[in-house]
Amino acid sequence: MNPRQINFELLDYFIDFLSSSSKKSQGTIENIKRDIKNFLDFLAETSSEIDEASIKTYLGILQDKYTEASFISKSSSLRQFVNWLNLDQNPFWKIRLAISMDDYQYYEKKDLDLIFVQDSYETLLIRVLYELYLSFEELIGLSLADYNSAGNTIRIRNRDLKIPAELASLIKEFLKSKRSSYALSSAALSDPLFLSPALNQSSAVRLTSTELLKILATQELKNSFLKRSRIIHLIDEGLNPDQIEDRLAIKISDFFRPFFKDQSYRLLSAYNQFHPRAKLNNKP
Repeated sequence: MNPRQINFELLDYFIDFLSSSSKKSQGTIENIKRDIKNFLDFLAETSSEIDEASIKTYLGILQDKYTEASFISKSSSLRQFVNWLNLDQNPFWKIRLAISMDDYQYYEKKDLDLIFVQDSYETLLIRVLYELYLSFEELIGLSLADYNSAGNTIRIRNRDLKIPAELASLIKEFLKSKRSSYALSSAALSDPLFLSPALNQSSAVRLTSTELLKILATQELKNSFLKRSRIIHLIDEGLNPDQIEDRLAIKISDFFRPFFKDQSYRLLSAYNQFHPRAKLNNKP
């Protein structure tokens, strides 16, 4: 029996375990099964084993690809499966015990500006991800019908979000003079707003998550850090939580609470709030 067959047999045993010993609904169990199947498919594609390294790599992909709510749901499915396997090196135990420096990592505005000054389609896509706080799913799903050129708005998260002026100008220029080089057919409202970067295709082809991952990798960027940076930069501009939530049509998590304090106290505040050892160190 090959490793892929063994992994899927383990999945079947795990689903039987959930069905017989948990109070989860059948719909929830099916969602968990789907999430874990996607992880096992990733292992098969990359010839990886179920271990700490492959789990961390896959979590990074999930974090870049999905919205925060979807990421939490999918990582929860994986955590339950990994805990059931009782791995010797379980990364989820480490996540509970401490927050790594990656959890505080973000990109400085000046460093992103050096990237955004580059005149390329790929750079435009990175900028759209950043400024509109998009997951890969959200960017890929955008159609021409979602874009309002007259009002400089775009339909995202059930809201017509205002596009920042400079980005709005770049999108208009792309649609007016450059988009036709990526798709030779005439544009319909149902066509994707942003296309696969391959040139001169006979029809409008949607982007893929793999293409977006490669585009970000050329600049050594992660979308999860890009999104985090967007919120922190808006905080640095003086916006309060309500203003940021209104501008991006999101709900800010407690993770960002320390960043609304004075810059010099950010990491200390974050440590005191989130790190379990802080409570021990602060005991009288």
